[in-house]
Amino acid sequence: MNTYSNTKTAAPDSPVPAFKADLAEADVTRANTLSELQRIRVARANQTRREQLLLAEKLGQDHRDVAMLSAEVAAATQFTRQLGAEIDRVTIQSPAPEKDGWAVRGFVRNRDLEPQADMTVAFFDRANRWIEPFGHTCTDERGYFELSFSPRNGPAPTQSAEMFLRVSDRAQQQLYCDKRPMSWAPGETKYREIIIDGAGTNCAPPSGPSSTASDNSKSAAKVSTRKGKSPKKKKA
Repeated sequence: MNTYSNTKTAAPDSPVPAFKADLAEADVTRANTLSELQRIRVARANQTRREQLLLAEKLGQDHRDVAMLSAEVAAATQFTRQLGAEIDRVTIQSPAPEKDGWAVRGFVRNRDLEPQADMTVAFFDRANRWIEPFGHTCTDERGYFELSFSPRNGPAPTQSAEMFLRVSDRAQQQLYCDKRPMSWAPGETKYREIIIDGAGTNCAPPSGPSSTASDNSKSAAKVSTRKGKSPKKKKA
């Protein structure tokens, strides 16, 4: 969808504010409906699980009917997790970035759609250096994360800079890394959902060299070289 910089302020009788209010109310209604559906499906899955356990005691775990009930329970469990993920998407509230700021938000889950808490999320460049102006964040109990940049944090990387979103655990074991760089633009907010294979514990700041520190070191080296004087050779 294209956006334009020459938009005009809505008139007092404009339907835009009312539309936004209706949209927010629709999200609340949808979240409530999904939550009720999830509650019903969980109750049905629990009932099926009890039937499966009773039938397994009577016919054995390898019986065809027991296997069918087990598959039904597994499918119901996966569906309730999908409902939970959708509820999270609908109910999440995130403030808009500053005028010249930028943000990316989303969720980290495993392949079973279970939220992954206490994961470290940060941007790295192609040389595997942490891009400090965008900081780092830790996922919460829902697996939710939000990374944002503000001009108050210092100079931003150029818009042509290659940035790769990375997820790691406390031991800095990489669990996920973008294969393609992410672009950014002032005032923009992006949404990401990340699926990881492994699971780590706790959250820690990114380790290793950072792009800012490396660039500062190079600048300092250049200044030192310019100011330094070569020793004079003594005459024989």
